[in-house]
Amino acid sequence: MTKNNSHALSDFQPSRPWQAHWIWADGDGHEKNSYCYFRREFRVAKAHADATIFITADTRYQLFINGQRVGRGAPQSKPYYHYYDEYS
Repeated sequence: MTKNNSHALSDFQPSRPWQAHWIWADGDGHEKNSYCYFRREFRVAKAHADATIFITADTRYQLFINGQRVGRGAPQSKPYYHYYDEYS
């Protein structure tokens, strides 16, 4: 899996419609100096083995697939325009 990471704002892909949602732990999400680990397991059919993952985080993330770390971030963003990393 390789990371497609453009750092120049002019290189960013145009906006796309999303079906994703931010996730957070129980509570109001306003605890200072807190962190959480999130884990999601899913299966990909062989026909979609070349799937692309789009990921972002408020501060930092590490992306593992089948136990192997394939990326970390957060993506280069402007405070008013949050962006994502793309792994294929």
